[in-house]
Amino acid sequence: MTELEFIEEIAEGNLTKNDIIKYAESVCDREDLLLNIFAHMSYLNTVNSKIIHCVDEHSVPTGEIKVENGIRYPEEQKRLSKAIDDIEAYFSISLFDDDKANKDVFLFPKIFDNDYCFLLYGFLKNNNLICNNTDYSDFQYWFRCNNKENPKPIVWIGTKQLARELLEYLFKERIKPFADIERIVSKCFINKKGEPMKLAKNKTKYSFESDAIKNFFSDNAIK
Repeated sequence: MTELEFIEEIAEGNLTKNDIIKYAESVCDREDLLLNIFAHMSYLNTVNSKIIHCVDEHSVPTGEIKVENGIRYPEEQKRLSKAIDDIEAYFSISLFDDDKANKDVFLFPKIFDNDYCFLLYGFLKNNNLICNNTDYSDFQYWFRCNNKENPKPIVWIGTKQLARELLEYLFKERIKPFADIERIVSKCFINKKGEPMKLAKNKTKYSFESDAIKNFFSDNAIK
């Protein structure tokens, strides 16, 4: 069972507390597991904004709600929250109450595995969007694919607009609000002068690099 499948099984109510603890025992980085469960809760919270109240009394009982795909996300979030509590209590760890968690706030959310990370890294180097000397282990760290000590920021040599387009393809539909991603950028990326980077205001205009980014994500969807 993959980690994503595990989290989805928790959300659906298909796992007991013992099942959850047994899986967590098999994981090397339980704090990372907690972060990913929490990230899935946050994702469901954005979907909750699509909840619609059903007013047709002939279709559902009065006061019942549905969402666009028929799943009641608040119940799934409760199950995920309880799983976090159970794992924290059993292993005596905490998601947010230590220095490491505070540092993790300035990492991009983990949304892909190491295979995809390597693919993205190669694409950005080959298209002269990040410095050619960027160490892969540094790149992995900022996208939560390793736990490197003292990583260097990624040197972005493309335009600020291209950085925005890249990160919007990665995170805009997964992480809300996108402003949370914008705040992380200055910690993970620096420009060619070594200064913390900020994203450009969104003014999309055609360029070869912009088209390449679009095609990359079209050809390599994150699963």
